[in-house]
Amino acid sequence: MVIKSIMVLKKWSRICYLVSILSVVFACTDEWGTNDKTNNIRLEQESSEEFNFPVLTENASIAGIPVPDGTQIEKVDNATIKISLPKGYYFANVSGRLLELTPDGSYTCTCSGSNGCNVFYVKGNYGCSHGSCTGSCTGNFSNRKAIKIDKENIFIIDHEDILAPATDAEFETLPYIPEKLILSLENEFKSYARSLYGDKFVEVLNYVDKKNSGKSDINDIMLVKMKMYGFKFIYSVNTTMLKPEIMKSNKFLALDYEGGGHSCNCDSGQSGCTADTSWGVKYCDGGACTKCTMTVN
Repeated sequence: MVIKSIMVLKKWSRICYLVSILSVVFACTDEWGTNDKTNNIRLEQESSEEFNFPVLTENASIAGIPVPDGTQIEKVDNATIKISLPKGYYFANVSGRLLELTPDGSYTCTCSGSNGCNVFYVKGNYGCSHGSCTGSCTGNFSNRKAIKIDKENIFIIDHEDILAPATDAEFETLPYIPEKLILSLENEFKSYARSLYGDKFVEVLNYVDKKNSGKSDINDIMLVKMKMYGFKFIYSVNTTMLKPEIMKSNKFLALDYEGGGHSCNCDSGQSGCTADTSWGVKYCDGGACTKCTMTVN
């Protein structure tokens, strides 16, 4: 009887020992599992604070300026990114009536106080985050020579999209060409006018600009849909002065003959935003207006 009791006690001891081991194992598993979750949260927080930008952009903009799909973004440091545009696209830096084209540049966030600002990326938008800056943050574009460019003077153009008549679909979707860009493209517009009118192009341009037609007239000045560098614009064509071969191969799409003139309205800012024409192109002279909208009547 005593021997049997001892065997039973040994059996229960082994069972208790196994239970104790399993308890320790399960306790350790639960503890490490909790730590894993904590570590994951910490790592996610750390990674969200890093500046990991997409290598190639899609539906993106930098400081409010849309950039073409396929633009390459490279982090230089926390405050600066390098921008390389796809083939055929250029940054057009307008300085007065001078135009500088470069296929790449950079965007930098600068702090007015101590410490620094950071470039951030959220859902396709690049801009400046305050970071640890004690003052205000300002974002600036720079060319490859590291010369700062005001974002009001920089445009992204599709250089392979030459000056030509636009289709209805293109005229519906493309944005209007900015005034500053128009005024810096004097050589391009003069060259195009020469191809339409020959050596008398200066006389024709003066005529269409002074007349500044409010509506399209197929027998005099026809207002047509044009495109250039990824933008659209209204162009005044003197139908009576066109070269005969241009008339025969006419690809112009006219605006409504009963209307088609343009008007300009200042949505914000001071005076300005008046309808004007230069080199046959209709546009809005912004003046002191900060948001000038052109409407085709």
